[in-house]
Amino acid sequence: MRPRRRWNWPRRSRAALALLVAGGLLLTATLVAPIALPVTTEIGDPVGVAHTTPAPAAAPSTVIVNMTDTPAFLPNAISVNAGSNVTFDLRNLGNYTHTFTLLRQANVTLSPSMTPDQLDAYFNQNGSTINESVAPGGLASVTYAVPLTTYSLTFEYVSVVAYQFQAGMHGTLSVIPTVGGNATLSDNTTDALSFVPNALELNTTGMHFPINVSMTLTNLGALIHTWTLVPQAGVNITPTNFTSYFEAHPPLANISVTSAGGSGYFLIGGPGVYMYICEEPGHFASGMYGYLYVDVPVPHVAAVSTSIVYAWVLAVALGIVGVGVVLSFVVAYTGRFPKPPAGGSPPEGGPY
Repeated sequence: MRPRRRWNWPRRSRAALALLVAGGLLLTATLVAPIALPVTTEIGDPVGVAHTTPAPAAAPSTVIVNMTDTPAFLPNAISVNAGSNVTFDLRNLGNYTHTFTLLRQANVTLSPSMTPDQLDAYFNQNGSTINESVAPGGLASVTYAVPLTTYSLTFEYVSVVAYQFQAGMHGTLSVIPTVGGNATLSDNTTDALSFVPNALELNTTGMHFPINVSMTLTNLGALIHTWTLVPQAGVNITPTNFTSYFEAHPPLANISVTSAGGSGYFLIGGPGVYMYICEEPGHFASGMYGYLYVDVPVPHVAAVSTSIVYAWVLAVALGIVGVGVVLSFVVAYTGRFPKPPAGGSPPEGGPY
């Protein structure tokens, strides 16, 4: 007959202590984590925001236009700034009535071979921006709001009095685009073949296009890169077609980024999303590209909420602590849990 062994009751106390320690540590970590970390964690690179300076408004100007019986306009070529207000002082120096009639359509030149009826039919169909008649020896003044434009425009002006246009009484108004503001942007290149950030934002509120943009690139690594901007908004190029695309559409900007960085200027002519890439071999294919958002909201940066995770961890921690407290209470006040079988022997196969 083998000798009896005492049941190893301290094992229950050690288990209770382990549960209390584990639960306490987990509970402490759970309570501290929300303080140390934000409730939501942003995913993605920050957005680079342009600093802008609106250009001063174009000063109003006055242009004197003399009308003669030659018949002719003097001058017969006028240049004005886009977005400005121009006052035409019309002076009839002859003995016949003349008109100053400005075409509504840009870059259209009427043929002097048109008959007076054909000329009238053209304006009846297309209209005019200015149509001022001036009597012999008379004066007239008319103010014209020059349209905004990102490229040069021309508008012809004529006299619609019968046969005056056909005899040479016409001229050309040239609209010269002016910069509506200045902006500065910056970006970084890395040896991980990425732009940081890869999203840039330009808001042109209070300005008009085109906007002159000064771009500064900082190289955070040692590899050579380029910052090459597509000229068309809404166009997404790929690593397989960007070479042929730029052959047909020269880049709006193509800045070389050496180890010392790089810089350059370009004009943005309108709103939209413009893609930029690195043209160094293999870099674009490895993900080195980004987008310039001009007067377009930047897509919302994804965020992951951790509040649910904290709730579950907190519940588990409290549960572990609770079990440890109950087990400690039972061991401390009863001394035996569960009770040994009758006769003081442990159950068959039970622990000793």
